[in-house]
Amino acid sequence: MSARPMVTAPTRSSLERRVSGGVRCCLLLALGALAASCSRETPTPAVTSSVSTARPATSTSQPEFVAAVAVGATALPLTIAFNLPAAPVVGQSASVALTITVSEPMSRIQIEASGLKLLLDEASAKQVLDDVRPGEPRQLQFSVTPQAAGLIDVELSVQAPVDGATRTSRYAIPVLVEAAPPGEGTVAADS
Repeated sequence: MSARPMVTAPTRSSLERRVSGGVRCCLLLALGALAASCSRETPTPAVTSSVSTARPATSTSQPEFVAAVAVGATALPLTIAFNLPAAPVVGQSASVALTITVSEPMSRIQIEASGLKLLLDEASAKQVLDDVRPGEPRQLQFSVTPQAAGLIDVELSVQAPVDGATRTSRYAIPVLVEAAPPGEGTVAADS
């Protein structure tokens, strides 16, 4: 009889060594892939955001207007675009120019501006446009005085007649406010 070599089942310790070696190899590959993906530049998204922050116009001949963002699902059949002739600074009055264009005739449009961390000129915060027609953009202006640096939303509440009823929509104007130069802007309270 010939002696057959005895084949034994792998022991628990040899299986553990093989598995732990395989796990280590997978972990090293995963770490390498992670490191490689972190070093790459982020691809530019195919869809860009429709929200942009207002900056002062760079051209002196024709100021650039940016569309205000409708907040909620009840947008009126109109568009609102805005422009800031100068960069807003904390504690200093800044003008906001609006252009309103309607897609159907409207007998009256009421606009009220509001917002946190800013003061609004009461005389210009509430305005009314009468007899607004398609193809005839209407312009108006209001003044704000920002009370803090950073991104601040100016909110517009717009009321207009649509299908025989008065509808209200809200629009947001994101404004990037610069910090006041040292010694200017808001006054600190005495302690």
